[in-house]
Amino acid sequence: MKFDLIIMGDTPDAWTAAEEAARLGRRCAVLRPDVDGRGTPAGVASILSAYGNACEKVVRRSHAAPRDLWSEAVARHESLVAQLGREGGIRSWRGPVRLTGANSAEVFVAGVGLPLEADVILIAVGTIAKKPRGVEFDRQTIFAPEDVATLASVPPHLAVLGGSPTATAFAGLFHAAGSNVTLIDASRDDRRPSRFGRIGADVLELHRDANGVKLRMSNGDVIETDAVLFAAKRHGATASLGLAAAGLEADDEGRLWCDERGQTWQPSIVAAGEVVGFPHELRHDRDAVRRSIASRLGSQIAGRIDAAVHRRVPVPAGASHRRAVSRKHEPALRLFTVESGG
Repeated sequence: MKFDLIIMGDTPDAWTAAEEAARLGRRCAVLRPDVDGRGTPAGVASILSAYGNACEKVVRRSHAAPRDLWSEAVARHESLVAQLGREGGIRSWRGPVRLTGANSAEVFVAGVGLPLEADVILIAVGTIAKKPRGVEFDRQTIFAPEDVATLASVPPHLAVLGGSPTATAFAGLFHAAGSNVTLIDASRDDRRPSRFGRIGADVLELHRDANGVKLRMSNGDVIETDAVLFAAKRHGATASLGLAAAGLEADDEGRLWCDERGQTWQPSIVAAGEVVGFPHELRHDRDAVRRSIASRLGSQIAGRIDAAVHRRVPVPAGASHRRAVSRKHEPALRLFTVESGG
């Protein structure tokens, strides 16, 4: 089956690209990776859609259980997917997906592989949780975004670790649920508007007892909270995509390196959203997704990609080099760094 564009992912960036392809009248297929248990397809992505701008917009405070808000967001997301299918002619399948070449992919539906081809492939699979060593996740007082699907109680005070879109979106969800939310983001930008308290520091020590969780910060503060949501240091959800079949390789964080327009070092494959490893600014730029798709599908005849736009794409350094660079900038006493990169 041949398309102009294959999108691998179920994230807001993936559906932004699908909308742009539909607007241009191109044939588009969206492959929604089945990673059940990690929450990426219809869970975390749905929260990003519903609460993605929670710092800037007024979030309705419903005081509902987090799992109920999760379910509501998933229902809205599925409604949008169905609408795009009806009105935009976008085909979509859910199941395990993999690349089979630079211009081909396969999705498994009920265990049967469906081969697809396209002139352009977009990878926008988002991220999955990476839990730091030495921290026990009980899914009640210390948990990851994927755990919210089963969380019935609302913590009176919640500390959200991270400054990425995922962290901000889940802060918005818990604000809607009635929690007093504090975002802890070491690389925070004080110029950004926020509806939540913000602390720009790293976590040196975490201690949990019967009264909740205490966080000792690098700036000397001690934060006492009822629960902690880890949304920092997430990894790109690329491990099962078969990148090697298309001549690609993810970095140590499961992310893809691109040029300024999202092109990987495989000319026919682009990436968008939080799965991008470099440049960082592409992770948070939804307009860049539209520009990238419009450039490739709107101004070129399907099947022809102007070689002039193929630029040298930064290739991730070897693993040993990346570890050396990481060690060079990592303070020795830091338990974990809270970064905005995803």
